[in-house]
Amino acid sequence: MNTLPPSTAVPVPRASLEDPLYYLQNFTTVLEWVVCYHHDLLTAMERVRLQNWHQLSEPARALLVRMIMRKGELFWRRQLNYAELGDPAPYFDELIQHGWVLNDPPITVSTLGQLLTAKALRAHFSSCQPLPSADSKGALIDSLNRHYNDQLRPASHWCPDMPDELVALCDADLFVRIRLMFFGTLSQDWSSFVVAELGHRRFETVPLSPQSRAFTERAEVDLWLTMDRVREALENDPQQCDLHAEQIPASTLPTPWLEHRRARLLFEAGRAAERFEKPELAMRLYQESTHREALIRRFRVMERTMPAAETLATLHTHRQHKDLMNTQLTALSRIEKRLAKQCGLPIKPQARQPIKTLELHLPYHQSVEQAVADHLATPDAPVFHLENSLFNGLLALLCWPAFYAPLPGAFFHPFQAGPRDLIHENFVSRRHGLFEACLAQLGTREWTHTVRQRFHEKRGLASPLVDWQRLTEEVLELTLACIPATMIEAACRRILTDIAVHRAGQPDLVQFYREQASFRLIEVKGPGDRLQDHQREWQHFWTQQGIDISVCHTVWQTPPASKR
Repeated sequence: MNTLPPSTAVPVPRASLEDPLYYLQNFTTVLEWVVCYHHDLLTAMERVRLQNWHQLSEPARALLVRMIMRKGELFWRRQLNYAELGDPAPYFDELIQHGWVLNDPPITVSTLGQLLTAKALRAHFSSCQPLPSADSKGALIDSLNRHYNDQLRPASHWCPDMPDELVALCDADLFVRIRLMFFGTLSQDWSSFVVAELGHRRFETVPLSPQSRAFTERAEVDLWLTMDRVREALENDPQQCDLHAEQIPASTLPTPWLEHRRARLLFEAGRAAERFEKPELAMRLYQESTHREALIRRFRVMERTMPAAETLATLHTHRQHKDLMNTQLTALSRIEKRLAKQCGLPIKPQARQPIKTLELHLPYHQSVEQAVADHLATPDAPVFHLENSLFNGLLALLCWPAFYAPLPGAFFHPFQAGPRDLIHENFVSRRHGLFEACLAQLGTREWTHTVRQRFHEKRGLASPLVDWQRLTEEVLELTLACIPATMIEAACRRILTDIAVHRAGQPDLVQFYREQASFRLIEVKGPGDRLQDHQREWQHFWTQQGIDISVCHTVWQTPPASKR
């Protein structure tokens, strides 16, 4: 078995974008990484196949990578002409000879219909059989399907006068498996990663080991691929959600991040069941799912299908015995009010301080936030449009060692902007000691030194919480001078209670008062816009902290040019 040492930070070469075959070099880097880290998760046949990759000439490998990075497995040769490769004919021959590409593969007429336009279909089949007069491509394909059923023929037999040849990518499933083992997900594709990210982005170096990888057993890879097929089936045919739901693994999966994916899939199947009026199935799927929104959807289904008193009693029991997130409590409170009203019960008002507001009449500007910032700013009190970047960025700089700790299930490969489990429910609890040690600095004089040092050391590294364009050195220095450490700690701790929700919804503008060493926060709303729940929660949070915060409602003095 080929493995790396228990803990090591492996230097990974990246191709220069000046190299016309940079995508091939980056793809090879990823391929070699998988062979090294996931050797034991590949079958003997797969390992031999990947060894044969290096027997191809460089141009043939480049053409193959171009095909892998495209969508689908079938291509007309004319689609695969690339300037850096010149005439691809000899490389096609090489790929066909080594079994990486199949020339003129047998396909059904339905598949052919997806590869041709309606006009081309008519041209090739009008002399063979009567076709419907409608221009709909779907109608043409249906008609051809009825006539030819599922017959398999090479494309050259279906269309003997086609001036192009069809080729098929072989081993597509192997490359899907490799992509999954590397990324830990299929939502990241080859094209965006190999072509763009490896050339343009810099990533934090995290020590990795065989224990860091996404999968520890081949069966886990198979489970993920099964769930992805169910997800795709749900997207393509949601009405058959009951059949698709039967394919979802029936018990809790062995690793938290795999179980997180299963919970998401159960939730998606539940949503499909709701849409197609299968409430019993929806409630069962929601009850089994630990997805953060599943509980809310379950009670909404109950609200529509069960007696109000019974649903209200269940809701009260659930609130008493479950540890719920703020977003869940807010949504359940709305349901509770509606149910109480139906039952004729008194509704207890929620006591909260009113949100401070102001109204500005300004000339139209493409950015309502920038218009308000320009209006309110003075030389001694600059205003910055920071939105979610200030406190998220401060949290990241303060707690960098916690966010980039090499825990299992967090970092699968060296090109991750942040930990894969960032928005999982147990993200903070798994790193509790690390976060507490980092936040404890806010009670000392060392924290400003730590933040400044990290800012300069980490500036430009990809991070899900740091917007380096907005969190500039000027903003950082104003923050350290004007915002007390107690307020920064309060904001950081609130974000950590539910990163998925609280990293968004923070006020748009921050105004720094240099002489008073203070600040205020402003949420900007343009005409017709209103506060969302997560924004409202941030407003109440800062009000409770005694911070000057307001919602600025903006009215345009002049309408946009297109509406004049």
